[in-house]
Amino acid sequence: MEESKLLFGKLLGEIYKLQNAMNPKGIQINEATIYRLVNGFEWEIDDQIENIGFVSRADEQAVADVLDEYFQDKAKLEALTGFYEVENKLKTKGIDRIKAIKIIKAMYAREAFTDVIKKFNSTGSPGEAKDFRLKDWDF
Repeated sequence: MEESKLLFGKLLGEIYKLQNAMNPKGIQINEATIYRLVNGFEWEIDDQIENIGFVSRADEQAVADVLDEYFQDKAKLEALTGFYEVENKLKTKGIDRIKAIKIIKAMYAREAFTDVIKKFNSTGSPGEAKDFRLKDWDF
């Protein structure tokens, strides 16, 4: 496991170096972070792995189930006021806001549930859950 983690850190650090060089005006990764990754600092590698997050098929299905409720019922869709309305339903399925946003962005990118997702662009949603179009920093 430690060898795999070390290899992952080294590769990720090298990728970050390339990203910084290729896109100097974009989001830059701190040089200290890159140094720690390339040189195998375990805690830095662990932090990077943790920040990636993991979205299981079950997580994605849970979000789909909630959105499908509105997708299938035009009256419910019409009455939908925003993300806050579905957030508690997602929480009961173990999906927090950050994970929900990741999943919904992926769904929107593949044009799934777009009519429902567009309804989130309202005052009934927090700022981070209004626009689900992919941005440069999402990659």
